[in-house]
Amino acid sequence: MKIVIRIICLLICSAAFTQTNLLDTSTWTAGTGSVTGFTKYGDDNVNVREQGTGPYGSSVLLWKRASGVSSSSGGGWQSDYVTSISSTKTYRFTVWVKKSNSQDGRFYFAFDASDSSGNKKTNYLVSGSPISNPYFKVGDLPTLDNWYLLVGFVHDSGYTGTTHSGGIYDTNGAKVANTSDFKFEPGAIKTRYKMYFYNQTNINDEGAFYNPAIYEVNGQEPTIQEIIDGPDTQAPTASTLSSTSQTDTSVALSWTAATDDTAVTGYKVYKNGVLEATLGSDLLYQTTGLTAATSYNFTVTALDAAGNESVASNIIAITTNNAITGNLLDTSTWTVGSGSVTGFTRTGIDAENIREMGVGPHGTSEILWKGITDGTAANDDGGWKSDITIDPSKTYRLTIWMKKTNSNDGNTYLGISAKDTSDNWSHSNLQGTPGTYTTFYNGALPVLDNWYLFVGYVHGRDYTTTVSIGGVFDGATGTKMLDLPDYKFQSIASTLRSWPMLHRGTPNTADALYFYAPTIYEVNGQEPTIQELIDGPSDTQAPTASTISSTGQSDTTVDLSWTAATDNTAVTGY
Repeated sequence: MKIVIRIICLLICSAAFTQTNLLDTSTWTAGTGSVTGFTKYGDDNVNVREQGTGPYGSSVLLWKRASGVSSSSGGGWQSDYVTSISSTKTYRFTVWVKKSNSQDGRFYFAFDASDSSGNKKTNYLVSGSPISNPYFKVGDLPTLDNWYLLVGFVHDSGYTGTTHSGGIYDTNGAKVANTSDFKFEPGAIKTRYKMYFYNQTNINDEGAFYNPAIYEVNGQEPTIQEIIDGPDTQAPTASTLSSTSQTDTSVALSWTAATDDTAVTGYKVYKNGVLEATLGSDLLYQTTGLTAATSYNFTVTALDAAGNESVASNIIAITTNNAITGNLLDTSTWTVGSGSVTGFTRTGIDAENIREMGVGPHGTSEILWKGITDGTAANDDGGWKSDITIDPSKTYRLTIWMKKTNSNDGNTYLGISAKDTSDNWSHSNLQGTPGTYTTFYNGALPVLDNWYLFVGYVHGRDYTTTVSIGGVFDGATGTKMLDLPDYKFQSIASTLRSWPMLHRGTPNTADALYFYAPTIYEVNGQEPTIQELIDGPSDTQAPTASTISSTGQSDTTVDLSWTAATDNTAVTGY
């Protein structure tokens, strides 16, 4: 069982730089003789696969030329033919080799290539003449008891270079000897790898081979230095996780950057111990689709390029807010006065922002926010801005009634913006082009002294339709007078800001822009329809008054009675 575990570890640790290895060394299991894909050279008892210390100082499975056995055939292997090669490509052969006890005998680092009929198809690099039995290197390793990386190149058939690139490298990365390069002859379709010791007559000699590989040279293969350095086994440090905001169905998360001995390449976010998302270098994430009023545990881990994963961050427990079905803007703070109120920060100055009683779009007396101007061009005049927390996977509808009086100098403006928890812009138009300050409307109203209902939509991040549905509606007839552009959130949006105002220019100081009943609703089927907003409250008539009388009393009680009131619909209580 221990051997199996270690073999798995070897394969996993090597995975970071053996993804294009054309040799399958997963068949190297503890034992003797041949295995699938590798035919032994010499007797079974000479060829032993067992745990040993590899070139990186860790315990790995090695193919050994066993000591204590006298055999002139040495020990080693040749691979089965790799049939996926092309003579128009270059390939690199690598293997780690070590020899102990003596320099008796020699090693053979070789290959051959053939066409579909078995004809040899390899040429010398410089002369271009055929060779039937090519060897990258034959001889002794530079020193005993040290690991060396052997590297050989077979170039494509059209290669014209004459410089040999292969070599023998020590574990420090120094090239200590050269090897011979070759090139394919046209028609080569398969190649096999040969690596063995020969004439090892000294019974005390031992040799070892580790991690043979054939890579196509295409820029995706590991560098020689990466092979020498070995797998990255050090995990990144842990991040510290925190939550920056939440809604009824979403939680915004942020965390500190992890560190690593090479580089941190990404992060994983876990919800209740289950993987929620795998990210790149982002330090922010908003999880959506949660259940309202429900507790969740979150953690995050860091990753490096080798796939090492850090230990989990601290756990944060978040309970989502109660479900939201109403207007996300609380206009109960609109009291008679001037300047800002809770939830609504005025633009311009206090004197340009007046809340007073007036006749609203439904003909009833209401508190209206009146924006006026000091007449200068440099500043935004009367109006306000408000921020709410949102879920970027959902769609929201913004509405507001506006009326302009006196003149159409200046502009009636309605804008929005969405940002993430780091105050970065996080919305786009429906075509996906990111925006900053974004405008639903900036111009003159169709007719002075008329109420208009402005309706704008900001869609969820996965919204794909490019047709806008927002607009400006006549308050008297319900007719859609103008189209307004729709927008959508980017993935980590967490807040939405709306602001209507009397915008710039040099408006007439006698002008006024009135605002009434701003709303932001989540579009979920629970929001009022546009027609309902235009129609206004269907029942605005109060019941008639009753006549009250007393029918009896005691030292601590009074009995009351009254006549029934009447109403245009129904009286429901007293």
